Amino acid sequence: RSISPTNSGADIEIANTFIGDIDLAYANAARDLIISAVNGNIGLITGISGGKIAITNIDGNIAIDAAKSGKDMVLTADKGDISIVDAVAGNEMSVNTITGNIDITDATSGGNMTIKANTGNITIARGTATDCNLVIKTETGNLSVTDHLDIGRDSMIIVNEGALTLGSISLGKDLVLNTAVGDITVGEIFSESGNVTVNAEKSGNLILGDIVADQQIDLTTGFGGVEADHLESVDGSVNFIAGGAGDVNVHELLARKDVTGLAENGDIMLARLGGRNVVLVVNHDGNDVNIKNAGIGEAMSVSAENIGIDNIDHQSSSDYLELSFSGVKQAAMNDISIDNISSDVG
Repeated sequence: RSISPTNSGADIEIANTFIGDIDLAYANAARDLIISAVNGNIGLITGISGGKIAITNIDGNIAIDAAKSGKDMVLTADKGDISIVDAVAGNEMSVNTITGNIDITDATSGGNMTIKANTGNITIARGTATDCNLVIKTETGNLSVTDHLDIGRDSMIIVNEGALTLGSISLGKDLVLNTAVGDITVGEIFSESGNVTVNAEKSGNLILGDIVADQQIDLTTGFGGVEADHLESVDGSVNFIAGGAGDVNVHELLARKDVTGLAENGDIMLARLGGRNVVLVVNHDGNDVNIKNAGIGEAMSVSAENIGIDNIDHQSSSDYLELSFSGVKQAAMNDISIDNISSDVG
């Protein structure tokens, strides 16, 4: 149950080529630690290697309490679940299962991290890829990040067929969240110098907390609504599309540059809006645009059957503020109400 070779240049390789489990309490390899099974579970309480760790199981589960590799870590289960309590890879980390679930409490890699489950769910508490890329993908399952993902100065791509639930994400560059069918629920996103793209391709609601990106924010749902506490592009634009039946309800939507928004068959409701040029469109009769406070730099265009705005504040060095309003698809409006218009420049 415990293996630690005396040869300083030695590998440890354990293979079960028939039927049966492999249970290891402790394995410490100076170079590589390689474990494989054909039909049975693999359990490792503590595994350490100066080189890579490679654990492969054709038909059975992989369970790791603690593993640390000097170089790459590759965990593969063709037909089985993979569960990790604490894994640290000096370089790249790859976790892959074809017909099982993946459950990770803590995972850290010095290089790129790739986590894939073809027909199962992925659950991650905390993941860190130090200044490298993180790719997480499920083909037919759901994906949940209960705590935090940290990618340092690089980018992250999460592709999911089902519902996607994320706690907190911080990264240096671009973030792409994509699901085919299902809601995308996110607590916090912070991108230091990149773009944020959130897309529910066919159907699903976007339920967002705070999203702050240095560059552009793009939100799209093929059939559903958009709900957010705070959306802010520090030096770019914010764009959103709510396809099908679904409202857009955002407490704060702020962009250094432009804001463009479309609701195919729902209302647009914004408590605080800020942007240089703003275009908001509702494409169906009977739906409204309601804004409490709008800070506009140069121009604002709104198309809807009913438009209600409490305050418009012209916040720019531009001499003019251009406002234009129309009904659905350039038809006549039913009602428009603006309580107050003010300007910083006269």
